Amino acid sequence: MSVCGGHVFSEVRGTLVSRISLGTGAAWLEIRLPGPIPPVRAGQFALLSLPEVCDPLLGRPLAVARAQEDRVSFLCRRAGRGSGLLADLIPGQSVDLRLPLGRPVEVPQDRPVWFLGGSVGAAPLLMAPVPPGFRGWVLGFRDASWGPALEHLRGLLAGLPLTVACDDGSLGPKGNAVSALGERVRPGDCVVACGPEGMLQALRDLSRAGGFQAILGLERRMACGFGGCLGCRITRRDGTSARVCVDGPFFDGEELGDDVFA
Repeated sequence: MSVCGGHVFSEVRGTLVSRISLGTGAAWLEIRLPGPIPPVRAGQFALLSLPEVCDPLLGRPLAVARAQEDRVSFLCRRAGRGSGLLADLIPGQSVDLRLPLGRPVEVPQDRPVWFLGGSVGAAPLLMAPVPPGFRGWVLGFRDASWGPALEHLRGLLAGLPLTVACDDGSLGPKGNAVSALGERVRPGDCVVACGPEGMLQALRDLSRAGGFQAILGLERRMACGFGGCLGCRITRRDGTSARVCVDGPFFDGEELGDDVFA
């Protein structure tokens, strides 16, 4: 285990034991670890890289979707070279991991709560305990190519209320996750969300107009994952700065500066 700036994490080499293709360049990856690591909670993430691969040099941050004993799972989508190499891994390959990183998401226990995910943005919340006032999941997808990912998530969320929206209407009512939430969210509710920045910005703006709380999971490029490089720094509404890797990745929408989604 390593400690840096008060943050405890492990740097280990794991082995991919299972890969489920989910279409659209996405995959569910299950990695076996060589031994115990610090406890992982919902909202935390890992930096993943491939041994002896120098291009790209830096690891890629992925939310931990599942953590059980000596295994961790991730929902990975090809967005560039680094994430593409991870999404195309085959069982038996080695993966270097630095984890757990970031602060766990704090889900309110005293009010109605919704979980909202834009495609792979559902991953950080899959381990979150269902709060007493849970109202349901809302998932948004672009088109029918995300069908395998939707069915995989349905299995993981079995028994929980689930609403699905799709940009072109092929997987559910036409619209996005924020529009699907619509008028069902009430003043005083809380929506915990992760996904594309456009979705998060729309939800933040809606929360300010509608009087409900929005807790938003941000994604940023980062080099270290423990606050040293300042590559993931953002500005709060009060002018102070925060690092997504150690102060987040989840933030109350009210504390985010207007330039976060610029």
